[in-house]
Amino acid sequence: HADARAHFERALRITSEPSGAMIKVAGKRVGAAPCSVEVPGFKSVSIEAEKRGDTIMKQSIYAKRDNQPVRLKLTAEKRGKVPKKR
Repeated sequence: HADARAHFERALRITSEPSGAMIKVAGKRVGAAPCSVEVPGFKSVSIEAEKRGDTIMKQSIYAKRDNQPVRLKLTAEKRGKVPKKR
């Protein structure tokens, strides 16, 4: 039944720091953070966040409850000049 299946789906509320990161859930692009996405309940799902200039953050989430918050913190890539050898 579709009704029984819906009972086991859980919503994840995904935020990122900095905000606006592109979010993928189970390899599928779902939009920019902050966003909400429905996932199968009581199963692990992979979440990725990426923003230009920042590293990719990957996390596996076990969705136990509805509206479960997920916060992904991205760290800035170091963009320095390579010192010249003398």
